Amino acid sequence: MKNFLLVSAVLAFMFGCEPADPTAKPAPPAAPAAGEAATPPAKTAPAKPAAASGKSLRQEVSDAVDYGIGATQLRAKQKATATIDNINQQKNAELEKALKE
Repeated sequence: MKNFLLVSAVLAFMFGCEPADPTAKPAPPAAPAAGEAATPPAKTAPAKPAAASGKSLRQEVSDAVDYGIGATQLRAKQKATATIDNINQQKNAELEKALKE
């Protein structure tokens, strides 16, 4: 019973959290005092967030599970097969048209 409650609490937390908005702008820095000279800020590369995919945690977990069970690979194979079939049908139609002429 404890394990069930622990797992359900973890799952509720995972699916309830949303990623932070990557387009949110930080607050502007405070103005320096009148007696102090303003120094330009040091130029640094902007920090890139690790997971800036724009997906929620639920979608990321679902994608990981799909990849783990092979559903992602199956969809990729089906899409590639459908593309190849379409190309073959177009080429066959072109060949038949060329043979009729």
